[in-house]
This record gives sequence, structure tokens and C-alpha cells, in this order.
Amino acid sequence: MHPVEIQCQAENVCATGLRALALITLCACTQQGSEAPAPPKGAVIGVGPSWILDKEVDRWVDTVALLEPSETRPSWRRKALTNLVLPSKLAALLVPAERQLALGRAEHALQALRTTGTLPDEFQEPLESAMGDVNEVGLGRWIMARGLPLGEWSEILEEAGTFLIMRVLEAPDAADWQPNTAIRIEYVHIPYLRPEDQPALLVEQAREQIRIWAVTPEWEWILPQYYQ
Repeated sequence: MHPVEIQCQAENVCATGLRALALITLCACTQQGSEAPAPPKGAVIGVGPSWILDKEVDRWVDTVALLEPSETRPSWRRKALTNLVLPSKLAALLVPAERQLALGRAEHALQALRTTGTLPDEFQEPLESAMGDVNEVGLGRWIMARGLPLGEWSEILEEAGTFLIMRVLEAPDAADWQPNTAIRIEYVHIPYLRPEDQPALLVEQAREQIRIWAVTPEWEWILPQYYQ
């Protein structure tokens, strides 16, 4: 853990994000040297007060492998961890109250989408669409879309700073996906870190300040050294 000085500059991050990050930093620093709680079954990475389970990473590994078939399973796990799971876990620690509110809104939106096919009238976030390969749809959405039943709204998924609900409108069977597979999806984001909060910057600063460690020797090799 490497605490850094955070200055309130307009070009840095918004005040809400700064306050959240400062609170997490303070909490992490005051707990330095204390004994970590016993990890739950399946935990492979500790992130401050939370844990990443092996199943959270491994659910995406087979799809990551499609993009880099010459790599090995530890490398695929590393890509899934650092591109999908760890950023979301760090973002979730920054503003827990706002995240909980966003989760409630996501549950409300999902219920409406599954029962009426539309978002609630008062819902602020728009229903969006994307079509193309991984570069056009986005890495996270492309990976998460594989295996979803056509036309059905997904469970509530999570990317860094936002919940995600989507449905796949056009895609081959999961077994037929290739690195250049094009798909068509509809989706809605329910953010708890807004674009003006600069979530990528907040997550990067959190990575520098929140303790991240591997629970087992196997995952010490998977977790990049600069995260530890």
C-alpha cells in the first residue's frame, strides 16, 4: 500500500470522488499492521476489507482465452482479474452507499425490463445499443455477452463504477465464438461513479492506496507485482 497526497484540483476528480477515496485511504492506513481476517472459502485475492473469489475470475476465463489462444490459463486468469474483476472490486469500495442505491435502481430497472420490456418512466439512464466485434462493443460487454440466451435480459452485471444489464439480440452459440465474432446487444448502465467523477482515475488511485494481496502461492504469480 502506497498512500499518496490527494489535492483538490479542478482538473483532478470531483469532490465526491475525492472524499470517498480519502475515506478509504484513511481506513486502509489505520488498519496497517492489523491481522487480516480469515479469507472465506474460494478467496484468492484480498482487496482491502473485501475478497475476490476464484469463481468471480474463472467465469470469464474461457472467453478471455478466445482472444489470446496462445496464452496459458494463468495468463487468462490474470487478464480476467485485471481487466474485469479487480477494477470493479476497487470501485465498489469507494462509494458503498452510492453503490447500494445504484443496485436498488438496477433491480428496479431489471424487473421492468423483464416484465414490460422497457425501462421505468422515471429512469434517467437511456437504453443503448452496440453492434460489432470486441473493439466496437467493448471488452467487458463482449466477454459478458457470451453465453447469454438470445433476447433475454441478463442478471445484474458489474463493471468498474457501474452496474450493467444487457440482452444479446444477435450472436452465434457460445461454442462458435471466435476472436472476431460480431454481436448485437442492448444494454443500460446504472452508474454509481459518473463519468465526471473520472472513475478510471479513481480506481487507479485506489489501486495505489488499498492493500491488494494474493491468498495462495498460485495467485501470487497471477496477480501482477505492481498490484501488490
